[in-house]
Amino acid sequence: MISARELEIFVYSAENLNLKIVAENLGVSQSVISKNISRLEEKIGFMLFDRKARPLQLTPLGHKFYFKAFHVLAELKQLSNFQFLNENIQEVKTDFDLRVGIPHTLNSSLSPYIVDAFEQVEIVNGWGKSLILLLNDHEIDTVVILLPTSQIPDSKENWSLLGTVPLVIIGRKEMVREYKSLDDCNRTGWVLNPEGCGFRVDLNNRLMSQGKKLHIRHEIFGTKSQLDFVEKYEGIGLVPQPFFEYYNELNNTLAVLDIQDFRSEMYVFLVARPNVPQDKLSKVMEIIKHRFKFD
Repeated sequence: MISARELEIFVYSAENLNLKIVAENLGVSQSVISKNISRLEEKIGFMLFDRKARPLQLTPLGHKFYFKAFHVLAELKQLSNFQFLNENIQEVKTDFDLRVGIPHTLNSSLSPYIVDAFEQVEIVNGWGKSLILLLNDHEIDTVVILLPTSQIPDSKENWSLLGTVPLVIIGRKEMVREYKSLDDCNRTGWVLNPEGCGFRVDLNNRLMSQGKKLHIRHEIFGTKSQLDFVEKYEGIGLVPQPFFEYYNELNNTLAVLDIQDFRSEMYVFLVARPNVPQDKLSKVMEIIKHRFKFD
């Protein structure tokens, strides 16, 4: 049986791709990390990492296993906040100032800034629908939601619209003259979030309307990781424009592709449970507006 600790070490290794750094951060020897990964590979029957690659890289099956492991650990984290009594799930009181739901794709771009703003805050990652369910079950206090501008929520109660953000298609700078249509991009293939991401749904719908099937080259959580792959000629990205601009301040090899048959914008909402203190919500709103460059 696979243990939670084995999954934790694997996920941390997959996100850093440097076993020396992983070992130092976890306070163990590098051999412990290597043995943990080898033991996990024996249990599942396939290689997770390409050990010949420099730097270390996940294998195709390793990528798929990472997404599954990430979700399993997220679910285990949620379960740790509950106790089971008489076959009923009862919420356990916590000392958190605020519990904030952040979509996977925005985690690295928002979570560190929210964590820095509060003494005790819990960040819960997921996709929009699952985070709304957690909100309704009082498991989190507030959640960031992105919706296509063509989609209006059924109920606007406790939904605060913070702004509108454009999605941009990203490639290497030398691709700018060559890539002019969604079909051009789709032939190369996309670096996108896994199933459940609203960006991906919007893109897939547009391609389907053209009779095209979405061609995925890599499924990766998070804007930075996706753009790292785009920078390595591993596909085409689709990200919120402000987060591309942050990335490109440090890495000037990428550019927005002027795709004639694609224009997309997303509403950014902060949704909260009733009775959450307004001062705490206002602090989260300020961070989101700043990161999305709404102010």
